[in-house]
Amino acid sequence: MGGIGVIVRNSMGKVMGTLTASVNWVTDPTMVEAVAVVKALQFALNMGFYKIVLEGDSIGVLKRLSLRKQDLSAVGVVVVEGKVLLSHLD
Repeated sequence: MGGIGVIVRNSMGKVMGTLTASVNWVTDPTMVEAVAVVKALQFALNMGFYKIVLEGDSIGVLKRLSLRKQDLSAVGVVVVEGKVLLSHLD
Protein backbone atom coordinates (compact mmCIF):
# COMPACT_ATOMS: atom_id res chain seq x y z
CA MET A 1 0.00 0.00 0.00
CA GLY A 2 1.33 3.42 -0.87
CA GLY A 3 0.34 6.99 -1.30
CA ILE A 4 1.49 9.88 -3.41
CA GLY A 5 1.51 13.61 -3.02
CA VAL A 6 1.92 16.28 -5.68
CA ILE A 7 2.51 19.98 -5.21
CA VAL A 8 2.32 22.33 -8.19
CA ARG A 9 4.11 25.65 -7.70
CA ASN A 10 4.55 28.59 -10.03
CA SER A 11 7.94 30.15 -10.83
CA MET A 12 7.68 32.30 -7.69
CA GLY A 13 7.15 29.24 -5.47
CA LYS A 14 3.46 29.91 -4.84
CA VAL A 15 1.37 26.76 -4.48
CA MET A 16 -1.03 26.53 -7.40
CA GLY A 17 -2.52 23.13 -6.57
CA THR A 18 -2.05 19.90 -4.65
CA LEU A 19 -3.02 16.29 -5.21
CA THR A 20 -2.94 13.23 -2.99
CA ALA A 21 -3.87 9.70 -4.00
CA SER A 22 -3.72 6.20 -2.61
CA VAL A 23 -2.12 3.50 -4.69
CA ASN A 24 -3.24 0.45 -2.78
CA TRP A 25 -2.52 -1.92 -5.65
CA VAL A 26 1.22 -1.14 -5.69
CA THR A 27 3.79 -2.54 -3.27
CA ASP A 28 7.04 -1.76 -5.10
CA PRO A 29 8.47 1.68 -4.16
CA THR A 30 9.82 2.31 -7.66
CA MET A 31 6.41 1.57 -9.15
CA VAL A 32 4.78 3.94 -6.63
CA GLU A 33 7.19 6.68 -7.72
CA ALA A 34 6.48 5.97 -11.40
CA VAL A 35 2.74 6.20 -10.77
CA ALA A 36 3.33 9.45 -8.86
CA VAL A 37 5.15 10.92 -11.86
CA VAL A 38 2.28 10.00 -14.19
CA LYS A 39 -0.31 11.43 -11.78
CA ALA A 40 1.76 14.62 -11.43
CA LEU A 41 2.00 15.03 -15.21
CA GLN A 42 -1.72 14.40 -15.66
CA PHE A 43 -2.51 16.90 -12.91
CA ALA A 44 -0.23 19.60 -14.38
CA LEU A 45 -1.68 19.15 -17.86
CA ASN A 46 -5.25 19.23 -16.52
CA MET A 47 -4.42 22.50 -14.75
CA GLY A 48 -3.13 23.94 -18.03
CA PHE A 49 0.58 23.96 -17.20
CA TYR A 50 2.81 23.14 -20.15
CA LYS A 51 6.20 24.32 -18.85
CA ILE A 52 7.16 22.34 -15.78
CA VAL A 53 10.08 21.22 -13.69
CA LEU A 54 9.52 17.65 -12.56
CA GLU A 55 11.05 16.60 -9.26
CA GLY A 56 10.71 13.32 -7.42
CA ASP A 57 12.15 10.98 -4.83
CA SER A 58 13.31 8.35 -7.30
CA ILE A 59 16.13 9.50 -9.56
CA GLY A 60 15.86 6.16 -11.36
CA VAL A 61 12.31 6.85 -12.51
CA LEU A 62 13.21 10.36 -13.63
CA LYS A 63 16.19 9.00 -15.60
CA ARG A 64 14.00 6.37 -17.27
CA LEU A 65 11.78 9.16 -18.60
CA SER A 66 14.70 10.58 -20.57
CA LEU A 67 15.97 7.29 -21.99
CA ARG A 68 15.17 6.52 -25.63
CA LYS A 69 15.49 2.76 -25.31
CA GLN A 70 12.47 0.65 -24.46
CA ASP A 71 12.14 -0.33 -20.80
CA LEU A 72 10.73 -3.86 -20.63
CA SER A 73 10.29 -3.91 -16.85
CA ALA A 74 6.91 -3.61 -15.11
CA VAL A 75 7.80 0.00 -14.25
CA GLY A 76 8.57 0.56 -17.93
CA VAL A 77 4.89 0.33 -18.83
CA VAL A 78 4.15 3.26 -16.52
CA VAL A 79 7.23 5.14 -17.74
CA VAL A 80 5.91 4.88 -21.32
CA GLU A 81 2.70 6.59 -20.19
CA GLY A 82 4.83 9.28 -18.56
CA LYS A 83 6.75 9.80 -21.80
CA VAL A 84 3.50 10.22 -23.72
CA LEU A 85 2.36 12.86 -21.23
CA LEU A 86 5.74 14.61 -21.41
CA SER A 87 5.34 14.88 -25.18
CA HIS A 88 2.42 17.28 -24.57
CA LEU A 89 4.64 19.71 -22.65
CA ASP A 90 6.81 22.54 -23.96
